[in-house]
Amino acid sequence: MDKQIFKIILLRLGFINMNYLEHYERDERSENLTGSSLLQSIWSNLGGDVRNNVTLNNLRIFLFAIMGTFIEPLLDRHDQTLGKIDNNEYGYFNEFGDLFLEFDDVHRIQKFYSDLYFIRMQFEALQTQHRKQENA
Repeated sequence: MDKQIFKIILLRLGFINMNYLEHYERDERSENLTGSSLLQSIWSNLGGDVRNNVTLNNLRIFLFAIMGTFIEPLLDRHDQTLGKIDNNEYGYFNEFGDLFLEFDDVHRIQKFYSDLYFIRMQFEALQTQHRKQENA
């Protein structure tokens, strides 16, 4: 997926809100985007800077890690040739670009991206409240 779809998915799943997205896009347009931006960091860690796209499966694995859940691709880790790519701080990639996280990476990811975790939790709370109001 390209970067625009990447941002839309994060928005629709509640990991970012419109204010966060607008601020990020404003910085992106002015080329004032720093490596400390959480969205840019995820994009880079998933190989977006190197490949100019990220896979949906890698994004899924990473977002679950932000939520504190360790999952693996449906591939046997031991049958893979794994390595790092530029700007990648977490896990390893096989030759096809599939992400393999270590169990310890999940805690580090959840801690570093805690702002996105809390935005997601607020989103979930609002969704639950909205459903209760609809059913009342």
